[in-house]
Amino acid sequence: MKKGHRVALKVKEQILGRIRSREVSIGQAASAVCTTACARYNVTNRLKIIPKKWVPYKSPNGPCGVSPDQVRDRGGLAQIFSRKLCVTTRETLCTMKKMEIVQLTDANLPECITKAVEVLQRGGVILCPTDTLYGLGVDALSSAAVDVLYKIKGREEGKPIHCMVSDLNMAERYAQFDFRARTIAKEFLPGPLTIILKKHPTFDTGITRDITTIGIRIPNADFCLEIEKMFRKPVTTTSANLSGKPCERTIEQILLQLGDAAREIDLVIDAGELPESLPSTVVDLSDEDPIILREGVIPSADIWQVLGPVIGNLGI
Repeated sequence: MKKGHRVALKVKEQILGRIRSREVSIGQAASAVCTTACARYNVTNRLKIIPKKWVPYKSPNGPCGVSPDQVRDRGGLAQIFSRKLCVTTRETLCTMKKMEIVQLTDANLPECITKAVEVLQRGGVILCPTDTLYGLGVDALSSAAVDVLYKIKGREEGKPIHCMVSDLNMAERYAQFDFRARTIAKEFLPGPLTIILKKHPTFDTGITRDITTIGIRIPNADFCLEIEKMFRKPVTTTSANLSGKPCERTIEQILLQLGDAAREIDLVIDAGELPESLPSTVVDLSDEDPIILREGVIPSADIWQVLGPVIGNLGI
């Protein structure tokens, strides 16, 4: 049996498993599994999945609009599958963008960092672990790359996206730090804190377009910091989820949630299932009055304990 056919059969079984076990539509399951398969099995004639009809899992009669007994029956599944979905390896039908998935280990850490930086340098998208959740990374100063990121997440254009840097010296090249910002940065960074500050007016591309602020983060994660040191420019760290949807902790669940939008991702660094975590705490210091926009890993009380004396001494 040819490799393409073997992969097609494996993908078919995975899709059926997704439909049976999770509350997803046929189209969503197919898109996620197919995207993963194309990367993992490196098929030359990459798979193209053509949804004939997307039927929600929460159908009154079970998945695909049939009874649960039928779905559990292997023969019934084959008939349902062939009627509802077509999996083919014909190159003429292939429109899927190539995605590479790499399992992150201690041994291949330098290789993964190099691959990620190469993707960022050519304006691509990476999906990688941070010190809190999986994040989507692009060159934060590239307007074209940031546009792709908004498309993947289905995010409103007016809603800002933040970035990560390697250290405070790098952060000060892009953001205007005052005494308050330096104080909490030295206390909590590297770590799960995002600080929103006034940007330097010389920057007006990427995430800094049409706004006067920039959100800065220094993750407590060697992988992210090494990418920054090699790339030497800010990289976005927005969570890898659809806007308004929960953040998943595994690559498979993330790709499943993103659906067709996952095709825009060039490189996936798979660190396995991440521990449960809140996102970073977001503190806005761009104005005179500090505002905690989101309480995350760092409790608000800890932020105020550090900021309170500083604000008092400054007479704010």
